[in-house]
Amino acid sequence: MYRGESPSACEAATGLGPPILDLVTPPDRPVERTNADPGYLVQLATHRVVGVVEGMHHAIARPWFSFAGPATAGLHRIHHTCASGMYRLVRLGGSAVAAAVDRGAVADSPGADSATAVARALWGDDPERPVGSDTTIRDATGSVLLPTIDELADTFPDAKHRLIVLIHGLGQTERSWEGITTSLGGGSSLVRIRYNTGLPVSSSAADVASLLDQVVEHWPVEVHEVILIGYSMGGLVARAAVNQAHTSNQIWVSDTRRVITIAAPLLGSPIEKGAEALARGLAIVPQTRPLAEFVSSRSQGIKDLRHGSAVDAVLPDHIEHHCIAAVVTEDPNHPVGRLLGDFVVRATSATGRGRHRSIEHSGRHVLGGRHHANVLKAPELPTLLSSLALGDITC
Repeated sequence: MYRGESPSACEAATGLGPPILDLVTPPDRPVERTNADPGYLVQLATHRVVGVVEGMHHAIARPWFSFAGPATAGLHRIHHTCASGMYRLVRLGGSAVAAAVDRGAVADSPGADSATAVARALWGDDPERPVGSDTTIRDATGSVLLPTIDELADTFPDAKHRLIVLIHGLGQTERSWEGITTSLGGGSSLVRIRYNTGLPVSSSAADVASLLDQVVEHWPVEVHEVILIGYSMGGLVARAAVNQAHTSNQIWVSDTRRVITIAAPLLGSPIEKGAEALARGLAIVPQTRPLAEFVSSRSQGIKDLRHGSAVDAVLPDHIEHHCIAAVVTEDPNHPVGRLLGDFVVRATSATGRGRHRSIEHSGRHVLGGRHHANVLKAPELPTLLSSLALGDITC
């Protein structure tokens, strides 16, 4: 074992020392990188998945060797060494594939961006994640925009006095808003935010609040109105960002008029609650404990969806909060629709109306015949968002 290394998962599962191959191959940790390379994400995913399979392999094999008695100790050692060496080779193969992906990847391509967003959603709070800004402004092509006077003036030559800030959901990028942005244009400038959805919601909200403070300060024309629209997790981030900005007296919150949340788990998501229960159940049996650890390794951003909004208080008096929910049944009031919601978020959660907990809002709207993944494609949504953003309707 390399000096300073802690025992591996397979050593813990078997009670044996390091396999012989550990003495001649590099440590099986991801190499350090300095940006969000797709290759890094391939490598990270490989290490995480292989770790689960290896841990379960040894946990399942150990009782059988123990049952056979001391006579099989040597055979157990050989099995452990060979199996661990095989998994080490798979990890090295993943590293080789990662390097090839890095050489062939197209920077800022939609495919690479989507893969990065999903990996960050799963493990974006990993301490060894690539260095770089987790929250940025993006233009229509996905390129990063710095919140400086010159860059904002160049990007928005026809800057408007009203800003509509778009905050995407878990595992997405700003490209998820395509198809909606046209209806929101005209008298408004669209500010697209991309953030690391694996980070805690409070951290992402703080980053968004700080970023918007710079945008409003350096905007080419005087800002009269700011509107935040957040989808799914983005709705939680939007609410938290407003409250954090209000607490710290940031300039942009005084210009904010409306927050619109779409299918946001304001009161939590049953999917995340189920994942937590699954992890606890799997941890009971030694053979499935590695799988439990894998489920538990999901990011803090995902875990924050268990309870939803951390801010139940009413938003500042001058800010309206409009909730848009979705249900799978055509009739928004159908009992099945109320039970299942959009398969990820129930309507009661998306509108902040629970039995034991509620979140004040200015209006609620429920879309029928939609599931969580296609809410943004609802044909009636662009018109509804435009009307809410402009203050034409309130309920």
